[in-house]
Amino acid sequence: MIPFQKDLTEPHGTLGLRFIGFDGLKDKGITFSKAHLRRLMSRQKFPPPIYLSQRRMAWPEHVIDAWMDAKWKEALGREIPLRDAEQYLGSA
Repeated sequence: MIPFQKDLTEPHGTLGLRFIGFDGLKDKGITFSKAHLRRLMSRQKFPPPIYLSQRRMAWPEHVIDAWMDAKWKEALGREIPLRDAEQYLGSA
């Protein structure tokens, strides 16, 4: 028996790592197509996956959570264009 084999069968392992696949990204609200994700990854604008096998890739959930947090903070730093502000502030 491989020493870490037991950890791999537990839901989160002893390190607390959880991997999510493409469908798991959708569950988190990331609805990009696979082709668009590849473009973003090639431009280093989305975290690269870990290849679990030759055809199966996944992302550590904490990496995706950190990416989403960074995107949220980036969005908060932008000003809302005046034409869009009314929907957030209500019309005067």
